[in-house]
Amino acid sequence: MSTLMNNGIDEETTRKTKPKPESEYVNLKVNGQDGSKVYFRIFKKTEVNKLMDSYCQRQELEFSTIAFLMDGHPIAGTQTAEELGLEDGDEIDAMKHHCGGGGDGAI
Repeated sequence: MSTLMNNGIDEETTRKTKPKPESEYVNLKVNGQDGSKVYFRIFKKTEVNKLMDSYCQRQELEFSTIAFLMDGHPIAGTQTAEELGLEDGDEIDAMKHHCGGGGDGAI
């Protein structure tokens, strides 16, 4: 219920709403090639290689065998979530590196 001020203006409609402070964290989801999903909450100023390493440990994967992609583009682990422009709910894909062509070059 709102209170009417002396001049008849509704106090609720004249109050300025305070801007919501921006969070220091970002909530992300890492999608595995096998359909698994792992959720992380990291500081925006944290380098994403910490997330990558943690993902590999949780999934029992060798770090050097996994490529992390955002919108199909590789992510450099030395970048922070803030530098990458990551926002709450963004998704990162974790895919196994593809190895060479397998042919011996003979025709």
